[in-house]
Amino acid sequence: MVRRVVSGGSLATGASQPTPQGRVYASASFGGADFVSSSAADAIPRAASAQGEGSAASAPNGAFFDYVVIILMENHAICDILTSCGGAGPYETSLANAYGLATEYVDCTRPSLPNYLCLTGGSTFGCTGYDGGPHSNNCTNLAWRSLNIVDRLGAANLSWKAYMENMPSNCYGTNNGSYVVRHNPFVYYGDIASNTTQCARVIPAGIGDDAFLDDLASTSNASNYMWLSPNICNDMHNCNVTTGDGYLANLVPQILNSTVFTTQRAALFITFDEDSKGKGAPAMYSVWAGPTVKTSYSSSIDYNHSSLLATIEANWNLPPLTANDSGAANMSEFFVGFPSPPGHPAARFTYSPSWPQPDGTVTFNGSASSDPNPNATLQYRWDWTNDRRWDTPWSTSPVARHAYGTPGTYTAVLQVNDTLGLLDDAAQQLRVDGSPPITTAALSGPSGLNGWYTGNVTVGLAATDDVSGVAWTNYSVDSGAWQTYAGAFLVTGDGDHSLSYFSTDNAGNIEATKAMEIKVDGTPPVTSTAFRGTVNGSTFLTPINVTLLPSDVGSGVAWTRYNEDGGPWTTYAAPFNVSNTGSHQVRYDSLDVAGNTEPTKGFDVVNGTISGFEGLSSKALFVGTSGSAGWYTSAVNVTLALVNGTSPPDSIVYRVDGSPWRTYADAFVLNGDGVHTLDYNATNGAGLDEVTRHAMVKIDTTPPATIATSTTTQKRKPARRRPMLRPVRGGWR
Repeated sequence: MVRRVVSGGSLATGASQPTPQGRVYASASFGGADFVSSSAADAIPRAASAQGEGSAASAPNGAFFDYVVIILMENHAICDILTSCGGAGPYETSLANAYGLATEYVDCTRPSLPNYLCLTGGSTFGCTGYDGGPHSNNCTNLAWRSLNIVDRLGAANLSWKAYMENMPSNCYGTNNGSYVVRHNPFVYYGDIASNTTQCARVIPAGIGDDAFLDDLASTSNASNYMWLSPNICNDMHNCNVTTGDGYLANLVPQILNSTVFTTQRAALFITFDEDSKGKGAPAMYSVWAGPTVKTSYSSSIDYNHSSLLATIEANWNLPPLTANDSGAANMSEFFVGFPSPPGHPAARFTYSPSWPQPDGTVTFNGSASSDPNPNATLQYRWDWTNDRRWDTPWSTSPVARHAYGTPGTYTAVLQVNDTLGLLDDAAQQLRVDGSPPITTAALSGPSGLNGWYTGNVTVGLAATDDVSGVAWTNYSVDSGAWQTYAGAFLVTGDGDHSLSYFSTDNAGNIEATKAMEIKVDGTPPVTSTAFRGTVNGSTFLTPINVTLLPSDVGSGVAWTRYNEDGGPWTTYAAPFNVSNTGSHQVRYDSLDVAGNTEPTKGFDVVNGTISGFEGLSSKALFVGTSGSAGWYTSAVNVTLALVNGTSPPDSIVYRVDGSPWRTYADAFVLNGDGVHTLDYNATNGAGLDEVTRHAMVKIDTTPPATIATSTTTQKRKPARRRPMLRPVRGGWR
């Protein structure tokens, strides 16, 4: 039995049982030690590769095809592409449905370069983890002096040509724009890169791949072996699947409708360099298409990049390059007239949850496994950590459970065994996630001073999780209800706002809640004035004492300033006086802590009169029975009223006949004969007072008395003293 084991993207073998009868297996081991440099096959002279310049018309016929086109895409697994399992490539899905799809085709290793070398040289040459230029280190030096597929093609009088999108000139050996040299394996071999004739066959693909398509328009120009490397956008390395799918949707129909493909035995192979741990990894989208390919065909046989080399070698009876392609299963089953492999079980499994946590139970279910014999009974066993030791015994139950104690990436392997002793393995990576996501908040808006914003603030939340990915992000503004973050949102309105947020990953790890303050003040301060002094109506009779009263309900007032008569600005600290004689101008404004500036305001003074200032004034109304000469012959009802001013806060104070001052509340009555004095004035209670006004109220309610006289002399009685008026309830007596 040859067991497929995926670890770090490479493929390895481990012999634990004899290979079951009738099963075709792909066996490969990649790395520096797997290169075979002294086999009998390698004894073919190097000069023979120059025969690759010959015409395809004179080349030997192939078993599966006479012309092959290979297109290598980048960095995606099979379910990144196929819409049937969640991918984003509708054209590639339709192509796979129409022709032949290898569902278990895997890469050699990571990153790009060793996979390109593996496809053309049968080995990674030890370049796992290396993406440098040609002839630049030990592994690329080894490739430089090694045999490659071009040597085999040339020796068999087969023509070849490689097309590179956006390559500046033939055989270009360094990166340039969207052309990267690591995607051009042919310049890594010295017998190509150092040979002018051979370099003339590593050419730019042309605008819109026109050089490539022009060659397909004629059998005299087309080569038996044609390779196309798209640029790093079209191949999905730097651009998304949708972009690459659109690129192929435009290019592939032109290939399939070309002269070579409509008149000759031609085949197109599209695959990816590596799975990049995408959906469905380690399997990669790998499709054969063309007139010699079976239609609506799918195979779950284990294939890898060495299988493509093995297919080309089997097609033209070429010697293998290394033990890798020598031992790899060729892909003959995809071609018309060639049988499919004998029936065998197919191992498949799922696991849940998709993103386990440490010490959490993971349920593995192999019930999706199948066997072409409907009467077969499958047995199942599991290797939880891909350590080549089975962790469970054979069981007829497809369900097993396991808990991983620590975070990390693990590869679980299922092996199934049918009643005929035929085996199949399936491997899947799973990542145990024990770390919560990390969320950051970005604020944007009009910036003020001291950490304040002067307008609406846009909040963007960005969460990252390096294992299971972010499931959702929640946030709350001003202790409100928690919301699920769907995109940037606004924090509006002046005030000191609070923002709380956290994220949860797909494994269920919850981030500790974070909080931040968002201070918004878009309203400038407002400064009002208060005046103190004595006024007659709206005219000050004394110097005007000015108080500036700034207010700001948001960030608070930073400072207030003023100037007088165009003089220098002065920071306001205390009330100041303005003369009540002559003409004067006062200007003032305030700035708040957030940096909002109040529009400058002011007032003008002309001989004690302030523009727009109504001042304070009051009047007295007297109601009584009028006599003559300004006298009242009855008690007098007195009403005091504001002429200018508003009560509250303005009021009137008064006194009668020199009594203590009191605040006017209601009309009052003056009683008692005599001449009464009334003093009163309006006041705001804060230093602005009307000049005191005076009134005399003369009351005489007693009629005159007539006294008869005689000649008799009498003694006169002394006159009666009039009593002094005193305030009593309801008036004065």
